[in-house]
Amino acid sequence: MAPRETTSTILAGRAFREKLIARGQSMNHALSYPPGPVLALDVGSRTIGTAVSDAGGTIASPLKVIERKSIARDCEAILRLMAGYEARLVVIGLPLNMSGSEGGAVKRSRDIGQALAAAGAAVEYEDERMSTQAVERMLIGADVSRQKRKDVVDKLAACYILQGYLDRIRTARAEGGEEP
Repeated sequence: MAPRETTSTILAGRAFREKLIARGQSMNHALSYPPGPVLALDVGSRTIGTAVSDAGGTIASPLKVIERKSIARDCEAILRLMAGYEARLVVIGLPLNMSGSEGGAVKRSRDIGQALAAAGAAVEYEDERMSTQAVERMLIGADVSRQKRKDVVDKLAACYILQGYLDRIRTARAEGGEEP
């Protein structure tokens, strides 16, 4: 899937959300978003791993790793990716504690999410507990060198988060259209 340099999807997403809000409908319902690619983020302290889905929301693919600079510059890079891939939504992994409570690392993800939402992007959050560890184990099992793992783990973690989100939404649709 080649990125296209357009902001039409972001503007269309904003218009869609405004129509829902005018009708008094919730924006936090993933099943209400129009079809199209979804972007996912694995937000870390130094990097942001990214992944994108196909237009049908079936398969997640890793994209790239963004080196963190500032929230504003990070959001600019993410919004460019959203526009280029015509993403309708960004899913951000929340690194919750094993108890389900929010620790310090969640703040980074929520800060990016709030900045993206303020810029007009539709944002959802997905529990990403143990995603990086699962990807690390998979890469070690595949005998990938430490240096290569370091280069790809963030974008593969974003892919892992996105695939879980897509599977959850697809299951919800198949079971009657209610989000879990």
